[in-house]
Amino acid sequence: MKRVFFLLLIVFLSTSVTAGEKWEEELLEDVVEIKGDKMVIESFGLISMEDFGESSNMQVRIYSEAPAEGSISRDNFVSMTSMISLPYFIVLGEYTEIDAPIGKVDMEISIYMAVTGLQVEFKDHVNDLTTRETQKWSESNYLPDSYADQAKYEDMIKQDVVKIKDNKMILEDFGLVEVLDEYGGTNNLQVKLYCEAPSQGIIGRDNFLSMATMMYFTVLFEMGKYSKIDAPIGKFDFELNIYMSANGFQLEMKDNVNNTTNRMTQTWKEVMTE
Repeated sequence: MKRVFFLLLIVFLSTSVTAGEKWEEELLEDVVEIKGDKMVIESFGLISMEDFGESSNMQVRIYSEAPAEGSISRDNFVSMTSMISLPYFIVLGEYTEIDAPIGKVDMEISIYMAVTGLQVEFKDHVNDLTTRETQKWSESNYLPDSYADQAKYEDMIKQDVVKIKDNKMILEDFGLVEVLDEYGGTNNLQVKLYCEAPSQGIIGRDNFLSMATMMYFTVLFEMGKYSKIDAPIGKFDFELNIYMSANGFQLEMKDNVNNTTNRMTQTWKEVMTE
């Protein structure tokens, strides 16, 4: 999981870093561009693949858009773009970001968000295949499923995800992970997700939210099916904490069932050059 984890951290950084650039400047750059009346995230990359013992690259375009005003907050736009894209990269293989496309792309992942819902489009240009999934927000897997009213979802996605408290950006989320129990049935583990970073001078809000989302769901993808909830129910079985600073980040995983804690601490340079 470690290799995939590090590769995914750079997918949504706004430009690739060269040896002469400063990590501090890169982390502060925006992920989202405003183009006319739309928020846009766009990136290109190469996925390394093995075919009959020979290596080859598949070129990928990631594109996401949403109305710039009124329908969806910038926070939710960044977070959901990250969540939706993540499973493709875990499944497909090693990803290397590039500044611009080289000729034609082999695969496109396009995400369109609107006031009533979202559409995810997957285009395989090699095999001339296109698939689409279109959902109302009340049907989406990326929002809490405690509301039956579509209007409440439409209001929710307008809200900010990141909170500013004591000069820190804070992201906090709660959810249930469905796992198999020892008898072959299913059980829910309650998970708390927490991330913090200085609110000024270290990392931009877009990158903070995108990278935190990638870290969270890389771990959760390994655990099982995840469903968000509005508030905790009793005590947490598992806690995932991320602390970002000027030098790097620390990922802390606390298993409260087995009373174990694991931490991974990395500098930004180590992450970006993996």
